[in-house]
Amino acid sequence: MLIIISTGSSVSGQRISFGTWAGSNSISIQGITDNGALNFGNLYPGVSKSITLSSNDAAVFEITAETGYDLTVSMISPSALTGPGTKTIPFHLSFAYSNQGMLNVTAAKTSATEVSSGMTSVTFPLRKYTSGLPAPPPNPLDGNNPVRMTAKAYLFIYGSIGPVASDASAGVYTGTVNITVEYAQ
Repeated sequence: MLIIISTGSSVSGQRISFGTWAGSNSISIQGITDNGALNFGNLYPGVSKSITLSSNDAAVFEITAETGYDLTVSMISPSALTGPGTKTIPFHLSFAYSNQGMLNVTAAKTSATEVSSGMTSVTFPLRKYTSGLPAPPPNPLDGNNPVRMTAKAYLFIYGSIGPVASDASAGVYTGTVNITVEYAQ
């Protein structure tokens, strides 16, 4: 994650990139808007910025996994980003998911389920059941079923940064955000 602050009139854009980890070879997670970056734009002393779920600046990831399983998504992020001379900027991330089989990001955002503030993980079925009982578990792989079907869910990351302290030093502010996606135990 990289944040740059300037106390002058010019400042670089504030982009946060994420490292992701999938708990299985059959799970993939890929940033699909701006390669999954969260873009807060420019920051100045005394200013806070927020990105909402509906914002075009929210980070969007597409998760592909085997149909019929539940996924656990965990996100661990710092409460502040650290910069020059141990200066910090308050930082808070939230996340939501859409598992209703929507065909595009816009539709998925309108049906997204927000994870409660303070929660760092959530377990959900890869594909939400619209009625009745869930489908039976997938068939074991064998000569008749050599490949399992896959489905997609969307993960949205958004949040706030700041306020930037009036004595904030210009420079790079960093922190690590870990996102893990794995089949539920």
